[in-house]
Amino acid sequence: MKNKKHWKNNGTKENPIYDFTYPTSWEEEEIFKENKKNIEKIKNKNIEWAKQLEHMPNNIMTALINEMENGNVLKSISKNNWPNNGSIVVSFRDKFHEENKKLKGIQWRELNDPHYCKEEIAEIFNKIEYLLIN
Repeated sequence: MKNKKHWKNNGTKENPIYDFTYPTSWEEEEIFKENKKNIEKIKNKNIEWAKQLEHMPNNIMTALINEMENGNVLKSISKNNWPNNGSIVVSFRDKFHEENKKLKGIQWRELNDPHYCKEEIAEIFNKIEYLLIN
């Protein structure tokens, strides 16, 4: 799978965990091109993995799109009801850009937990926590 890109559901139908594998040989320009395509899929919700994001609140969705536009690599989308029922966790490869740490309506934390993540961006909406992590 070294040079193929693909999304794979490593969870269940009820609790999907979509992981994205980028080819190891991709340059930064290719990542930007792929991110642009993925942003369109997210906005159009026309593919299964992108549909998982349709309930993400606006503020955290803005941070998600901004990270992709700035070249951060989307690694996975998890709708496994953690930390609460209905939660969605999206993970990125790289640290978050400064402007996304200060967006209105979200909370940024630096954790540096080797078992969890380096940083998280969270938004609570209707008592459900939505997370971006890296």
